[in-house]
Amino acid sequence: METAVRNGLVVLGTEARLQAGDLTLLLDLAAGARVLGATCARRPRVPLLDRWWCGYEAGGQVWSDAPRGGECSFGLGPARVTYDEASRAGEVAADVVAPHLRVSKRFTLYPDLPFVRVRYRMETTGVEGLGPGLAVGLPAIAFTDALADAFDLPEDRADDGLDLGGGLALPAWRAFGDTAGAFGLLLFAADRQVMSRLHVTGRGCAFRPGYYLAYSTNVVTTREVRFGLQHHNYGPVDELDWFLGAFRRDDLPALRRLMSAFHARRRPAGDGEALEFVPGVSPWGVSPWDDARRAGDGSTGGEADLLLPPTEALPRPWPAAVTFPAGGTATRHFLLPGAANAWQPVETHAGGVIVVARPVNRQPQYATVHISASPDAPPGTRSVSVPLPAGQLDVVVDVSPSVPLPRGDQHVVIGAADMAERARAAGWSVVAAPELPGGVALLQRPGAAARPIQLEPDLRGSYDVFVGVAQSAGIKFKLDGELDGEPYWSYVHAERADPGRSVDIQSWQLLETICRLGAGSGPHGEVFLRRATFDGGGLQLAPHPFVHAYTVISHVRFAPAPPPEPPRVFSGRRRYIAGLADIPDVGNDIGADALQEEAWREVVAQHARVGIDTVYWRVDGQCPDFHTRIGTVRYSVPRTHTLYSPRFRTYGRALERLDPLRIAVDEKQHWGLRLLGWMRTNNYSGNVVARFFVEHPEWHERREDGSPAPQLCLAVPEVRAHKAAILREAVAYGLDGLLIDTLRHPPMVGYHPVVVEAYKKEYGEDPPREPESRLLPSWVEQRTGERWERWFRFRAQFFAQFLRDIRAGLAADGYDRLPIHVRVAPTRYLHDGADLEALLEEGLVDAVVASRYVADPLDYELLFPVVRDRVPICAICDPIRGDREALLRQLQRDERLGGVGIYESNRMVHTAPYRDTLLEIARSMG
Repeated sequence: METAVRNGLVVLGTEARLQAGDLTLLLDLAAGARVLGATCARRPRVPLLDRWWCGYEAGGQVWSDAPRGGECSFGLGPARVTYDEASRAGEVAADVVAPHLRVSKRFTLYPDLPFVRVRYRMETTGVEGLGPGLAVGLPAIAFTDALADAFDLPEDRADDGLDLGGGLALPAWRAFGDTAGAFGLLLFAADRQVMSRLHVTGRGCAFRPGYYLAYSTNVVTTREVRFGLQHHNYGPVDELDWFLGAFRRDDLPALRRLMSAFHARRRPAGDGEALEFVPGVSPWGVSPWDDARRAGDGSTGGEADLLLPPTEALPRPWPAAVTFPAGGTATRHFLLPGAANAWQPVETHAGGVIVVARPVNRQPQYATVHISASPDAPPGTRSVSVPLPAGQLDVVVDVSPSVPLPRGDQHVVIGAADMAERARAAGWSVVAAPELPGGVALLQRPGAAARPIQLEPDLRGSYDVFVGVAQSAGIKFKLDGELDGEPYWSYVHAERADPGRSVDIQSWQLLETICRLGAGSGPHGEVFLRRATFDGGGLQLAPHPFVHAYTVISHVRFAPAPPPEPPRVFSGRRRYIAGLADIPDVGNDIGADALQEEAWREVVAQHARVGIDTVYWRVDGQCPDFHTRIGTVRYSVPRTHTLYSPRFRTYGRALERLDPLRIAVDEKQHWGLRLLGWMRTNNYSGNVVARFFVEHPEWHERREDGSPAPQLCLAVPEVRAHKAAILREAVAYGLDGLLIDTLRHPPMVGYHPVVVEAYKKEYGEDPPREPESRLLPSWVEQRTGERWERWFRFRAQFFAQFLRDIRAGLAADGYDRLPIHVRVAPTRYLHDGADLEALLEEGLVDAVVASRYVADPLDYELLFPVVRDRVPICAICDPIRGDREALLRQLQRDERLGGVGIYESNRMVHTAPYRDTLLEIARSMG
């Protein structure tokens, strides 16, 4: 017997059907509100969900509220169905319990809102000292074949929202549809930080713990649950609040406009609330709480079918806040749900601050609040209460001391206020920035496309050029009148966060935090662009193309300086300076500019500009990074290491248009650089997978416990031949050598049956294993003793054979003297697959590049007694692992080294202070 519950919620026995717009969601009331399925009205008979569950792994056991295949079940209590007369909202709620988590679920329907609000509140229990587990999904959703794999779609159906300032932001959203985009599911959260927890998983998605650990391609920090630890990333209480709906192609624009209305924020106003919003962002013509509009009589000039979010669906109330200098002004806009009658403007004074509130166009539900500080207002924070029909609205006003523009003898300084007119004409925003020099900033939001600003300071002579960038991504620039003939736009990355703690998710930083000085940025928040000689020419400034960060300009400063040194001459150096250019990250660093050949030429040129004479240019990783005819060219996908990250699609698209290796080989001739092809030798665990790996599962490596590893076995001749052929193809472009890398991901050879059987034949015993101890391969110190060393040296012979095969192939191609370098971790090279003593004895290696492995110490001194001056040793500074620029100076002072270098040089040659330190050591090395 069917029992109806109003507002789109119908109960049939133990099942509840939630109807919201085009979405129908089916819940099992007897099993903790387990989601049974979902459909879209566009295709009502087509199921969209294969599974929806909340699950995690701890102690080797998987717990789930929708268990499958040996998983343990949560304790599933019966769901509760309620209906609230005041809000006219229906809701299904349930509690489920596992040994480590208590989960409270709420599925809420609102009148006229075509989305179901989904809330999961999780509390940890019984986890003291438990340690890490695995976040399977909290919750996770698997789609049926009716919805396309998100990674196979030609375009990203997603948006990361936008910070609007003043604590307001457009929500981020993700659309999952069929291949044609005709219908599907739409997911968003009013709080964009919630969406940073959502990971796209092919044909599905999952909310997982906050991602705060340092980036590493070797660990699954994106999915790890740290239970009961000092630095846990989950609990003791965690909440997710998001919305799910269905869409048809024609209705998606209207749904997106409705989602944009969720940028509004509730502000406390006595016993009531006022909602702050940004005019023009949402389709709000009148108050959504106007009964006349709801009746559709048009008395307020609005549209009767205008859908807006219910107040209780918006984030929790938070006071409005304004920051400006003495003499500054600001205007905020509010909706007043409780205002029914006309009201008169009101004015309030407090500590030199004046606040004036007025109704808009005689509509009592709309108010503008104008805030101003007198020129002599004292610095400090005050709370100003503004009487409104909704109640006393508190506005926190911070009068900040004004920050002057920098000064200096014969310096020429141009402030943002002086550039404002031409900046607005070029599409920039001009914003108040009281904490920056001059109090004004030019702003470009992520993904926008403002045009360059041309400055004409009418200078003659040599100057150091600085730009105030606050805490933005940096700046793109081109100087006129330079004498070195470099024709390209260049970049400066200015983020001052510790690069060892960078992450691969959207950095949704509040706008107010961008427009202030950062720690260590000096008194003016400047970056040094370049020393240049001007002859009446000028400077062009453009937004930094990084797609997830802001560009801010507070001022430009030209400081008199000695003439710039001529371009570096690298011949005659006794030691070399190297850069490891991990070129797929260029698509991340310079965004859409990576689609332009000029940008790739600039990357090569900038290496030479800072004194690097040897570039290890990546030519192969999971896939080749050039237009190979043998391997699989890296293709375009919107993910990396299971995280949804649209910026990484740029590199794949760039490869479709141009060949970075051809460009690099051509450009290096102009600068006299050595360009060596870098192969990250044996890893197929990332976001793109070579066709050869997919087609030959029989040659996949094995781990200690016998499970498959995302590698190919170098003991198989066909594998070595394939990888060697890719390198020979790259060398033919005109490379000066090769770098074979053992650090992505070690070991180079594992427990494939071919290797195990060969070892048993040689020594009459199985190789050592420690599968029961669950030790990671990285824990080398646990694998010591004669038996382990024998095993390591045995399997290293296959890596040595790989080098022999490369040399033989190069000799057949006429490159028999081409140098081959090998990159190793000094503390673990034998474990990783490189028997250095044997390789050097046979003459297979021409240089050893020493790098740290993840958190291991560099300890390059360990290599000196092994190498014994037979080949140069080049030690690498690794900013990604937290190495600071001081290490470069330290390495440069060690005369025993044949070279010094820097990892991710593609980025660091644009990043102060690493760029400037490289220049410093280059000058000292002649």
